[in-house]
Amino acid sequence: LKHRRVGGACRLTAAGAMAVPQVQTAESEDEFASVNSILLSSSLLVLIAIGYRINTHRLRHVPESGAAMALGFVLGIVVRVVGIVEEEQLLNFKGSLFFYVLLPPIIFEAGMSLETQMFVDNVGAIFAFAVVGTLISTWVTSSGLRIMAGIGGIGLDSSAPRLAIHCHLFGALISATDPVATISLFSGARFRADPLLHSLLNGESVLNDAVAIALFTTLTRHLDEENPSLFSFAVLSNFLFVSTASLILGLLAGGLCSWCFNRTKLLSNFPEYEISAMFLGAYLTFASSQLLGLSGIVALFFFGVVLAQYNYYNLSDRSKVA
Repeated sequence: LKHRRVGGACRLTAAGAMAVPQVQTAESEDEFASVNSILLSSSLLVLIAIGYRINTHRLRHVPESGAAMALGFVLGIVVRVVGIVEEEQLLNFKGSLFFYVLLPPIIFEAGMSLETQMFVDNVGAIFAFAVVGTLISTWVTSSGLRIMAGIGGIGLDSSAPRLAIHCHLFGALISATDPVATISLFSGARFRADPLLHSLLNGESVLNDAVAIALFTTLTRHLDEENPSLFSFAVLSNFLFVSTASLILGLLAGGLCSWCFNRTKLLSNFPEYEISAMFLGAYLTFASSQLLGLSGIVALFFFGVVLAQYNYYNLSDRSKVA
């Protein structure tokens, strides 16, 4: 009996010893989450304060995007100098998080807030800048990289296999420009930009990201080729097919969603259902397009354009405000 009691005590002691590290781990994780919540909240409050001073003209010559990048750079330097390993792992940005969580709401909002009349009036020039301009920019960047690699001007091996396709990919990646600072400058009271120039810049900036991402996705399908040409029939035909099919899918999905809202009149009594259905329909369009091998960004953008044009009048007043 005594031996049994001693054995039971040993088992209890061992169980307690195993429970102590688990409790300490849970406490450390809770503390880590609290510290990150404070860091995130403080950073966003600082950005709000800086944005307020910029928009009230108390802080000049600094765009909001530049202030956000500077703040992120400083935070990254502090974390690296202090040597917080867990924080470094948390700050490691994952592409899937950006592409499937952060990017779709941005593209959907761009489509919903597009000035349709301006876009239609200058659709030819806008598509020329967005599509042809992106292709030319990609080609110039890729050719420049290969020329510099050939003369030893940059740290690239000119004899490396698949150098051409990787240069094309970098060119498509770097061609996704966002002229937010230029557009905000033209919109200000200090400069009176030509309305045509302003509309072209605004329309091109909306489509440029979607076109660049579609081109990048198309080029990834040619990674196994040794020296693919950017203007080859295979690349261009694949790019045009992906872009066109994605555009049609976005238009059809937006039309179907608007028709469903129009047929369900009683849905306006439930604004939370309206907003939820719109966002779920948008993400369903994005995910379906990605699953079919198309560009979810292009489909989502034109889904938002159709909803802004035809579904806005089907919404209740509370949903319109939201």
